[in-house]
Amino acid sequence: MFELSKGQERKPRSPKLLIFLESYGLHHPLQQLNKSRQMKIKDLLNSPDKWIQHCYAKKKNGKLVHPAKPEAYCFCLRGALIQCYANMQEKNVAENKLLKVVAENTLHTGLIAFNDSPETTFEDIRRILEIADV
Repeated sequence: MFELSKGQERKPRSPKLLIFLESYGLHHPLQQLNKSRQMKIKDLLNSPDKWIQHCYAKKKNGKLVHPAKPEAYCFCLRGALIQCYANMQEKNVAENKLLKVVAENTLHTGLIAFNDSPETTFEDIRRILEIADV
């Protein structure tokens, strides 16, 4: 991972792309994402129909969608992280909690491997979320 030298500051990204898109009446896709996300994953994945495997998120009609979009309905663990934590630092803290609990309580070391394992059940997902308290 790229690290800044001591005393070096991260430069803000150039808004040229946004200005270009707006000049044509368009918006960057990430501007359309749900900015008011702030809930725990265990509150989002509160029923079996809200949890999925093998993709990040789907709409109610089953079509794939970016997990941060408001129309996203069901999620894998990674997609739920994206939906629930808009702030990257908060997302990283929650992800590290989940990774620790998964590693300590299962035979898996990664979220995607655990989520997508044929042996993983919704009850397993709920148990991990309760222990991690995310």
